[in-house]
Amino acid sequence: MNARRKKTPPFPIGDVTHEQHRKLFFYMFNRIANHDSSIRVELDDKDMSYAKDFAKRIVKEKMKEKVHQFDGNNEIPRWVVGVLGEVALGKYLGVKIHDDSIGDTKEFTVPDLFDPLGLMCGVKTFRIGNFPLTNRIRKKNGFSTQSYPQIFISIDIYNQCAFIHGLASVVTLLKNEADLTNNRFVKDKTALKRKTAFTHLSALEPFADLSSLKELVNGRTHTHKMVN
Repeated sequence: MNARRKKTPPFPIGDVTHEQHRKLFFYMFNRIANHDSSIRVELDDKDMSYAKDFAKRIVKEKMKEKVHQFDGNNEIPRWVVGVLGEVALGKYLGVKIHDDSIGDTKEFTVPDLFDPLGLMCGVKTFRIGNFPLTNRIRKKNGFSTQSYPQIFISIDIYNQCAFIHGLASVVTLLKNEADLTNNRFVKDKTALKRKTAFTHLSALEPFADLSSLKELVNGRTHTHKMVN
């Protein structure tokens, strides 16, 4: 009898190349897509133009702030993706999410959904093909900083659509952070003290409407104990 072949693990040991990163992302992406865990939202030309126009305006304004002396050409695509995520979520929930007002950074320190929906919840939007980066919420003494759930949304610019993958509770974020293998997907190693990659897409919780989203968020807003 032939020996049973071992399955190749989806996540190789050690650093990953750009191509491996993409393959691993789509391995996970297709896995959750096959279980109908992600909601596809179409984005029209009006949505794309709105996001691009806002990105140009806000980057121009932010460059006036000393803390934001960056290369605006590189920042515009990042803002476009972020805006499209909130636009897509608004379409799905049937409410306006994105705030098109522009002001000082210090005035915008609340979670993304606090002003439009009164929810302590963020929206993490990323371009499809790479695992998104999240801020670390664990302190050195073994306890987490006060944080809130995050909705993860990926954007496919070329096909003009978004995929709403679901909600990550703070517990899920902490478990993901505790998985040290995720550090391999952070390209800028100097950022590892502040950020890690989020790969636990299959752990995200879906929501059918605004009511179910509120139930999820209100039951999973804060946690303080470290999760191993």
